[in-house]
Amino acid sequence: MKADRCPRLLNVLIVGAVLVAAVGCIWAGLFPLPDPRHRANPSAPALIALPLLFAVAAFKVPKLKRRRSYFVANLALMAVMVLIMSGVIPVDRGPYGGLLQRFLAFASFVPIAVAGAALRREPS
Repeated sequence: MKADRCPRLLNVLIVGAVLVAAVGCIWAGLFPLPDPRHRANPSAPALIALPLLFAVAAFKVPKLKRRRSYFVANLALMAVMVLIMSGVIPVDRGPYGGLLQRFLAFASFVPIAVAGAALRREPS
């Protein structure tokens, strides 16, 4: 294995999580709120795992080294959002409309673009 590459297991986990998240996006589009099937979306664990996987990759892949602080901060944002959205941190979500959902989507999907851009454009 080359030193500048992502370990194979981590690579497989990231690709799998992205694929499951994509299926989840299709699911959410097929069953928009208030359909109860929207909340039964099976992709939630993959969406939650993505920031963690990218934070781990930032410490394993030299091309992502400059973005470590971003991935760690994003992981913290995701942790807070999961706690809020699951009700562990009690927040009245009514006044915020879909704002909290957008923060959760930001924490889930932007790291994919950041990692992809870093891996594609930066020299080793």
